[in-house]
Amino acid sequence: MLPIREIYPHAEASIVEMIPHREFRAWNHYGMKTPLKRVLAKNVKRLMGLVPEVATQAKLAARAHMSQSSVHRILNEDTEPEIETVQKLANAIGVSVAALLTEGQADELPPLAQEKYRALPVAEKEKIRAFIDFVIASYEAEKAGVPITFSERMEPTQSSRAIAQELAQRETSDHTLTSHERKTEIRGTRKKTRSS
Repeated sequence: MLPIREIYPHAEASIVEMIPHREFRAWNHYGMKTPLKRVLAKNVKRLMGLVPEVATQAKLAARAHMSQSSVHRILNEDTEPEIETVQKLANAIGVSVAALLTEGQADELPPLAQEKYRALPVAEKEKIRAFIDFVIASYEAEKAGVPITFSERMEPTQSSRAIAQELAQRETSDHTLTSHERKTEIRGTRKKTRSS
């Protein structure tokens, strides 16, 4: 079955009107047990919590080029949104229309986060992967009742090596402090003179 947008590229009708009646009932009966406007509202609310750029109704409305009252009606399931409205919301949030209209998308990262991840240098991506491995191993060990131990040696990045070399080449003096010392200045006290 073709996506709704490909079947009706310039339609002004609501999503429900665009799907042939018996197809919609079958889709709603077999594939989705939740009304489409509820799925849309739930997914938009969830993604608003994940994507800071659309964290409020006002921000989402501005990015989607819609009125705030329209966003409010969608979030409160007061309307059957038009496909163009869903497309505007999807573009504003940075997801596909399917992501907004499909149940069970809770574990996916929004594309904005994926784009930011892809833009990271390889060394930073490795840190994230190592942290994910650590969290998974910790969870599995805790679940199995095994003491949590995890070790992996990672080679330092080029920038980390450069910083370490720079620090190693510094000259030490009596004025150099270690990380646990505080710099204190002893100030002399002035005697106050009383006027008689």
